[in-house]
Amino acid sequence: MFNSIKDTVFASVTLILLAIIGICYISIESLQARNALLNNDISELNVSNQALISNIESKEVQIARLKQHYEIVIALNAQHRKNLNDINATHKSRMDKANQLRSSNNEPTKDWANALLPVDAVQLLKSAHCQSGDTDQDGVCAPTS
Repeated sequence: MFNSIKDTVFASVTLILLAIIGICYISIESLQARNALLNNDISELNVSNQALISNIESKEVQIARLKQHYEIVIALNAQHRKNLNDINATHKSRMDKANQLRSSNNEPTKDWANALLPVDAVQLLKSAHCQSGDTDQDGVCAPTS
């Protein structure tokens, strides 16, 4: 009888150990499958990461180019303001001189400065004005016929 209990316990322990080994084997295979999935996810994340890095580098190049364009625009605007100030100063100076001629004490000079231009001269000036790229006060430049 002792052998029978001993054999039963041995058989039970063996079955329990086989069950534990089977469960461990299944768990190991499950963990290996999960590990494979996680490795696949890591690979996909690495690809996404590389795409993001490439996108960031592209954006940095674009930002650098836009900064250069911005600096060029700032320089052009500064030059434009200087040119505009120069033109306005020249215009004011010439208008002051024209007003001096119009209000001159010398009657022939005053008459000449205040005289209306002949129609032919006005048409000639309008034509030259249009050819220079300027427009009239309405924004229209129609050459005379």
